[in-house]
Amino acid sequence: MAFKIGDVVRLKSNTVPRMTVAKVSPSGLVTCQWFNESNLKEASFQEEMLELYKQPADVSIRRRPAY
Repeated sequence: MAFKIGDVVRLKSNTVPRMTVAKVSPSGLVTCQWFNESNLKEASFQEEMLELYKQPADVSIRRRPAY
């Protein structure tokens, strides 16, 4: 699968939180960024190690009541 900058991905092993694709090299190396607490983290992964993140269908968005 070809990822593009801005895609939200996760490792197939699901050991890292959702990450944003920051760079894709022609060789298939994908550089991702994510936050751990308030610290920006960055790492590169082989494309085959990643999958697009899909939000679970049963997650509802809670909205604050309008006053």
